Parts: sequence; structure tokens; C-alpha cells
Amino acid sequence: MSEKTLKTRVKNRRDTVANWTSNNPVLLKGEIAIVEDTDGSIRFKVGDGSKTFSALAYTDEKLKAEIAAKGNKLAAAGNDTVPVYIDSDGTAKAISSYAGYVSKQRIQWEGPSTAGFITPIDAAMTSFHSANRLQFMSPDAITIERSTDGGTTWTEATDTTPAQKTSLTSLVVSNANVYSMNSGATFTKDCQVRFTLDASIADIYCSARLLLVEFSTNGNTQCRIKLEASTIGAPDTWIERWTKPVDGWSGWNSYPMEGVFGGFSTQNTNTRRFRLTFFVAETGTTTATTFTVNRIFLFGESSWLGSGMGKWGTPYTLDVGQNVVFPANVTATKFIGGWEPSTSEQALTTFTVLANRGNVSDLNASLSNGLTSFTYTASNLPRADRYGTIVNFLNDGETQNGSSNWLTQIASTTSKELFYRTKVNNADFSKWEEIIKIADDDYFVLDGGTSTTVI
Repeated sequence: MSEKTLKTRVKNRRDTVANWTSNNPVLLKGEIAIVEDTDGSIRFKVGDGSKTFSALAYTDEKLKAEIAAKGNKLAAAGNDTVPVYIDSDGTAKAISSYAGYVSKQRIQWEGPSTAGFITPIDAAMTSFHSANRLQFMSPDAITIERSTDGGTTWTEATDTTPAQKTSLTSLVVSNANVYSMNSGATFTKDCQVRFTLDASIADIYCSARLLLVEFSTNGNTQCRIKLEASTIGAPDTWIERWTKPVDGWSGWNSYPMEGVFGGFSTQNTNTRRFRLTFFVAETGTTTATTFTVNRIFLFGESSWLGSGMGKWGTPYTLDVGQNVVFPANVTATKFIGGWEPSTSEQALTTFTVLANRGNVSDLNASLSNGLTSFTYTASNLPRADRYGTIVNFLNDGETQNGSSNWLTQIASTTSKELFYRTKVNNADFSKWEEIIKIADDDYFVLDGGTSTTVI
């Protein structure tokens, strides 16, 4: 059939919904009926050649029904202050559960209160709540294993040191740098490395909210991390929690967590062990010889046991008087201010806290607070052919500064002899004098072998 072009205007049938319904004609197939609805909107129906007007559906009916349904869901999910969205599965959710970004303009001080936990913003404002709960985790609580057959068999990574294990879970100077393979091994997709963290051995008891992993692909693609967990009641029964992508060269990866990590022996349902397995998926590529796990951190709003850094976010504890207690030795080039021991035990260790400064070859050069040792070969000894320890008491500053302090030295020999001398500013040392105890409360100071003073 030949085509013809008509230069004309076509007017579709248009009427009110009342007239269309009253007349109720059968529309031809493809015929458009324009309807003026009672609310003033314009709607359409398209004929199929057999149904009457009333039997036909409006072209926008399905869309309006879906909009109405989504609107009801949105109204149920949100309120006056919380924005909502429709997820990919068709469900309506509040913006607080959205896995993307929320503009800072929406974050306000006010909002609903929480009970039993705190929000991530709350945690960000305090070191106590934002501390890494694995900080300084005992290396005995960390097991590192490797597999070359896709996880069928595992061998413990004996090339990792205790310090390397602690570095894995701690913010220290260097990364752990745990490689997926031993040096020189052939790297394939079957090569895996896994880390088992045992809260009971580490004496950790904390909430688990967020896992942060610093990972280096070293050029490999489709890297994965699998999380498994076991409980205190069944520590050898592993349950897979999830498997997710891990990426970065090198970069941090963030994974939501849940539950309580660690606890007492009676808390059978608490998680005792986490096991993290790293591998390359079959769809990935291995363009490098290995991948590397640098750090594994765990955060949560509560911590009842663990290291000081893990509980409080600081390497020390404070009492109400602002007195500081460190769990380990403190080393510094200079200490300013005095220190008064509060117990006899502290008095005995006052100068050992300042560190043993080793052996000196010239006692005149020993001008710093603290302890040093000497041998009979040293210069300016209180008595020849003696070994011993010299204790320096300095009234001002860390070393003799020649202008505003004085120094007292007490030398104790291995022959149970005791000597003392003093030095003021740039003046010379006084001569050594021996102190001898002759009774419970009486001491003689010997000057050249002659008793001159009773103390």
C-alpha cells in the first residue's frame, strides 16, 4: 500500500470523565481518549478495539499506584527531621541507614537520645570511645597462617615476629607488613593468608562496631576478605559472617561489625575469636608476587578489658589528682620539675626510673641525675681496685650547668664501702669521704682514715 502525506490537523476525542463514563463507547484499537478528570488533571486511555471506556485502565494508573505506595512507605520510614529514600529493593529507609554520604549540614546537636550505645559522632569527640580496642594486643593472641592450596591446608607463618604481630593491631612506628606468601614462593590465586585474633588470650572485652584494615594489593585485582567468628562457648566452631572486597595500594578499608568481642568464661555467646582470611577471587588477576596486610584495627563504644591504649586511647591512666601511671618505662632526654615518692617502694626506684646510664670511665664526667656503674679502671675513684655504683643527686636540671645547681655523688662499692662528695656549679669536686656505720644511729665520716665527724 502506498503512503500518503496529509497536510491536516488531527483532533483527538476529549471530554469530561462524567461524559466518557456516561456514553461508555468502545474505543478503536490505538484510539486515544483524552479525559478531563474531576481534580482538573488531564489523563489518557488507549483503546484496544474491544473494551468499553470504563473497562480500560488509564495509562498513568500503574505509575500513580506506585507513587502512592512509595509515598506511604516514605511517610512510615521518616519523620519531620529525618530524610528518607527508596532503596534498590523497593523498601523505604531513613537516611540514617544510607550506606553513602550525609552532608554535614544535616548533622545537628539535637536529635533522638540513645540508650545502650553511642553514635559514631559521639565516639569521634572522645579518645576514650574512639580508641582501637586491639591496641598492643598480645602476640600470643594472634595466629598468622598461610595456604597455597586455596585454603584446604594451612601452615603457621613462622617468619613473623612477636613485634610484627603486635604492630599488626597497633598504631606504632612501622607497619606489620605481613605478606601473603613467604619470600621466593610462587604466588597464585590459591595463595591465602589468615589472621586469628583471640580475645580470651589477649584479655580483651569490648564492643565490636567497626573493623578497619590497611591493605596493599600490590597490583592484584579482585582481592577479598572473609570474616569468621567463634564464641566463648564453642571456640573451635567457625561461623562465616561475610566476604567483602578489600582494596588499596596501600589503603584503608572499613567494615561494619556487631556483637561483643571477648568477655568472661560464663558469657558463652560472646565472640571469642575473629578469623580474617585474605585471598584473590577467581575473577581477579595476580599481576604481582604477593599482597600485604599492614594493620587490623577494631573500634567500639565500650571496652571493659584490654590495654590502656585500647580502653582509654592514651598510654597512661589518670587519677582524680591528675597523677599519671604508665604501664611501661618512660624515656626522655629531659625531665622538668620534681618528683616525690609516695611509698618506700617508689623511693627505692626513684633513680632507676630515670634509666641506668651504663658504665662511666671517669666519675668526674658523671653529671646527670640517676645511676651509673664503674670499674676499678675508671678515673677519679673513691678508692682504687673497686667496682661499684654511683648515684648522682642534682638539685636543678638534668645535668650540671655550671651556674645554678650543685651535685652530690654517693658511691657504693662491691666491698660494702660507702663514699660521698659534692660539687657546686663550676667549682671542683670535693674530695671523697667515706661513711662508716658504727652503731644503729651513728655514722662516722672518715677523712683520710681519721674519724672526724659523728652523724
